[in-house]
Amino acid sequence: MIITDIEITRIHPHPNNPRKDLGDLTELAESIKVRGVQQNLTVIEQPRLTEWAPTFYIVVIGHRRLKAAEMAGLTEVPCVISDMDEKTQIATMLLENMQRSDLTMIEEAEGLQMMLDLGESVKNISSQTGISETTVRRRVKLLGTFGRVALEAVQGRPIKIEDYEKLYQITDDKERNQALGKIGTHDFDWTVNGVLRKQDEKECKKKIIEALKGVAKKGTVEEARKGTIIWSTHCTDDWTLKALKKETKKLNANTEHYYYQSDGYGGIGLYTKEKQIKEKPEVPQHEQERKARIKALEEAHSLAYSLRLAFAKGFSANTGKLVDAVDKMGVEALFFCSFINKDTFRDLVGFEGEFRREWENPEEGETFEAVARGFIDRFANRINADAIFAGAYCRMDDARLSTYSNYYGRYEPEDKLQRLYDHLTALGYEKSTDEIKLLDGTHELYSVPATTTGTDADDEEPKCR
Repeated sequence: MIITDIEITRIHPHPNNPRKDLGDLTELAESIKVRGVQQNLTVIEQPRLTEWAPTFYIVVIGHRRLKAAEMAGLTEVPCVISDMDEKTQIATMLLENMQRSDLTMIEEAEGLQMMLDLGESVKNISSQTGISETTVRRRVKLLGTFGRVALEAVQGRPIKIEDYEKLYQITDDKERNQALGKIGTHDFDWTVNGVLRKQDEKECKKKIIEALKGVAKKGTVEEARKGTIIWSTHCTDDWTLKALKKETKKLNANTEHYYYQSDGYGGIGLYTKEKQIKEKPEVPQHEQERKARIKALEEAHSLAYSLRLAFAKGFSANTGKLVDAVDKMGVEALFFCSFINKDTFRDLVGFEGEFRREWENPEEGETFEAVARGFIDRFANRINADAIFAGAYCRMDDARLSTYSNYYGRYEPEDKLQRLYDHLTALGYEKSTDEIKLLDGTHELYSVPATTTGTDADDEEPKCR
């Protein structure tokens, strides 16, 4: 290896250097001014336009040193002239910057994409750079899906690669990009889970409508309202689809059936013209709005419950401070809560199978008492904070408690749920903006339209559970 001094004016930055921002060079320039360039640069010779033209070079390794030397007033820098090809140049620049943690994820992805564009395989890229094949694919997919501009807008946030994986599940480009804007914030999970729920519902509704086409035709709301309903659902999942297929097998093939999607409640109904019934009075506008609001509130609270449960499943009390907070939660659950969600407790502590009651066939599974005693026997000598948390959480949280509204959809505080959120927050849970608004009554779903004419007596109606 021969080191030679080359004039700075004859050295140019590499046009495909993955690192775009060289950072603050002030300290490095001061060091070079005193000690000179301690480590040589690696350059390649640029093709000359004519045989009489001067020779110029392109930096492969040492972009920061070149710029800092220029700032320090040097006219020459020590270099090693290499003859590496373009693929090797990019791989070398990638590896050098990655080893020093100098590249952002976006810059790394762009460098990997350049190597792919040059015809390099994922396997060879992994071998040359030391980046796993999975990471190579993830980085390139990330850049291709969202682009530099969108990724730069969220750069610097505490983002995990798993967060991006969640975004890939969203099929609509607009909704995916909107969710990207929330990544790295406490609203991210709320936003993504909400979109995925609606996406699943939409997909299942398509399957339901497709299944109905074989036995029915699409009718108007008015036609369906005058007919006799024989099947309906507000649920959109595989279980609903199976139930529908089972129901349609009973239908008379000579009878015309209609189905429609309720614009008020989002459900799907199957109707028949047979056995005409007395025309039903039209549902008042305020009642339609009440039901629509209640349905929207139920969906919001269901989403909030799913986020809390996900936190509980991933929780571990690994510090003394958290252990104290878990103990406090456990004591409050013991004194103020009587219900326990046994199935959730089973999931949190790792039991398999179903909890069975005394009157159910014991051969189909264990009774709750047997499972509970088994748990006690297994953990009696090592009941830890995680087990205490699981028990406390399952006594304090349940989807049925997750409503902060009365029969009319008006805000009504729920002390038990507020106490649960206080404990979870102390353990590291971050409430989304929607959860905060649901808790303090400022969410737009609680608003009462002007057409609703209720009185104080309305609040005596049963709460929506």
